[in-house]
Amino acid sequence: MKKSVGLWQLWGFVIVSLLGTLLHFLYEWTGESIWVAPISGVNESTWEHMKLFFFPAIAFAVFESFFMRERRDYWCIKLRGITLGLTLIPVIYY
Repeated sequence: MKKSVGLWQLWGFVIVSLLGTLLHFLYEWTGESIWVAPISGVNESTWEHMKLFFFPAIAFAVFESFFMRERRDYWCIKLRGITLGLTLIPVIYY
């Protein structure tokens, strides 16, 4: 189990990075669609970059939770990681 948790985290990093990158450009690609704006980056502000991390991270966490059912502390750990990521974006930027 310990090896698979590390592998899940590695794949999570890759998937969240790729999805965040796609969301970065999705607003322009859809012709500035109002339906895409809440989850996609519409400008280069810090807030928009936080959205680009949050939505793929929470989607991957929900997907991963189906495979980590035996971990009782899964959501506590995962939400701490997402909160840390959201905190680091403005801290590193400013």
